[in-house]
Amino acid sequence: IREIPPEELLELALRIQEMVGLLIDRRV
Repeated sequence: IREIPPEELLELALRIQEMVGLLIDRRV
C-alpha cells in the first residue's frame, strides 16, 4: 500500500463529491 499525499486525497474527495452531486441532480 503506497502513501497517498494529502493533495491527492483532497482532489479525490472533491471528485467524489462532484460525482455524488451529479447523481443526486439526475434523481430529482
